[in-house]
Amino acid sequence: MTARSPTNVPASILARLKSVADVRNIPHQNVLGAYARERFLYRLGVALLGTEYVLKGAMLFVLWRGRG
Repeated sequence: MTARSPTNVPASILARLKSVADVRNIPHQNVLGAYARERFLYRLGVALLGTEYVLKGAMLFVLWRGRG
C-alpha cells in the first residue's frame, strides 16, 4: 500500500511542525524559524552554484551549532 500525498502541502507541513512543537514543549514560532533556516540551507546546498556561496554571520552559527 502506498501513502497518499497530501492535497494541501503547506497546511500539512504547518500541522507537522506544530505537532513537533507540542511534543517538545517549545513555542511554535521557534520551530517555524528553525524549519525556515534549515530549508534555506538545504536549498542553498542543492543549488547549481551552491559551492560558490559563503556563509557568514548568524547563518554560519546556526550551521555550527547544528540546531535552530
